[in-house]
Amino acid sequence: MSKEYDKSKIQKALVVTKAGYMGDTIVATPFLRALNEFLTDAKVTVLSGEMIPVLLQGCPYVSEYIALAKSESKGLGASLKLSSKLKSSHFDIVYLLDRSFRSAFIAKFAGIPVRVGFDTEHRGALLTHRIPYNWDMPERDSLLSLLGINSQKEMIMPELWLSDYEKDEAFRRLNSVGISHGKRPIVAIHSGAHDPEIREWGAYKYARVGDWLIENLKAKVILMGSQEEIQSAKSVEIMMRKPCVTFAGKTNLRQALGLIAACDLWIGNDGGMLHASVALGTPTVGIFTPAKAKRWGYDTSKHKTLAHGDPAKRGDPAELRIALDSVTIQEVKDAVSQIFSQRT
Repeated sequence: MSKEYDKSKIQKALVVTKAGYMGDTIVATPFLRALNEFLTDAKVTVLSGEMIPVLLQGCPYVSEYIALAKSESKGLGASLKLSSKLKSSHFDIVYLLDRSFRSAFIAKFAGIPVRVGFDTEHRGALLTHRIPYNWDMPERDSLLSLLGINSQKEMIMPELWLSDYEKDEAFRRLNSVGISHGKRPIVAIHSGAHDPEIREWGAYKYARVGDWLIENLKAKVILMGSQEEIQSAKSVEIMMRKPCVTFAGKTNLRQALGLIAACDLWIGNDGGMLHASVALGTPTVGIFTPAKAKRWGYDTSKHKTLAHGDPAKRGDPAELRIALDSVTIQEVKDAVSQIFSQRT
């Protein structure tokens, strides 16, 4: 850090994550865990999108949430209004996990005395503690560097929390469609994504993987997705030769998390629900473009990240599409086989 601050004097800490992207906040849970140990006497508040308090329900590291509606996330007027609101809360320190200029502007005009963040988007002058951002480092490790922690020697995993009731409810929901937990592997396929042109692997390929799971592993396949991803899941269902069950658009966020936790495997694109699956302890096969894989992927005996191409090429949509299309059906099958082989 550019200078030290006396953490013993910090009573109220604010953490700002990227509003609108659940994955960013899920990946930030190791940071929240470390912050809880770093500032032992501080009350931690998280500022993010309106779904984040629902997502992080049960999190022991956060005392309070400030949830922003979409209308509060854009424009100078909204920024100044939020600055005024934060100023009245008298935070001692803010950690800006969001790398935007706007978040640093808001923190500065809120009068928060210690402002820790990445020196990106020409916002360095608004920070009291500028931290270099390493584009080649996994995001979860980059976030921990805001606390001066080097975690690259081990893979730090995110967390999410479910109540016993939510877990039982998921099993009841599966039983209602003829899927009994423990008899056959339950595999969730999540074919949809934000930015589908550069993130969705393709309905046809997911359908072929789904059929293979049923034919070769005797699996029960469920299709997951948000309201916006119903059509993607429907396309997979139509293209599959074997029967599956679609939950896309039929659950709220907490119910979807419960179903994922009940599964033996999750397969899908780079996105928030991949990180949710990892956080819930469900094995995953994630399909990425190369730069995203390097920063957001997981590779362990339980989690496989599939990607091809040069990680340095981040921005060209045509090249990203080519890279995504180069991941083969056989590679996904092999990754699934590797994960299940570890379980026997």
